[in-house]
Amino acid sequence: MNKAVQGDANSLISPGNCMACDRKLCMTVPAAYRDASQRLITMERGDRLTETGGNCYEIWNIVQGAAAICTSLEDGRRQVIGLEFQGDSICGLLNVTGANSWLEAVSDCWICEIDLTVAGQELHTNKAFMDAVFSVMNSKLQRYSTHIVT
Repeated sequence: MNKAVQGDANSLISPGNCMACDRKLCMTVPAAYRDASQRLITMERGDRLTETGGNCYEIWNIVQGAAAICTSLEDGRRQVIGLEFQGDSICGLLNVTGANSWLEAVSDCWICEIDLTVAGQELHTNKAFMDAVFSVMNSKLQRYSTHIVT
């Protein structure tokens, strides 16, 4: 069961001084938005986290543990798109019409979530934020392309 961590555990994800991600995506978000929307979520193996906003409005950073990005195929089977580990950032699951995607804990894990739904329009013109997001996406594409078999 997903649950937000209360109290001192949230100090683990203090903006700019946390163990959530190497890229410090949170530091590119204006403080007023970041501080109001950042939380630490604990997940047990098998728990799922789904995106609500789409378009990379929710950023998830793996603080501890491992998780898989999954999608359901038309025939009902599950496909693992990628495995994410401590320090990895997930900038939206990029759900498309007709597909159901989620982040699933493959071990007990902690996720730092930054919900940017309110700041979304402003962030699309924020150069530092967009540079950080594209850097994350580029790293993922490079990592995933090494596993493509044709």
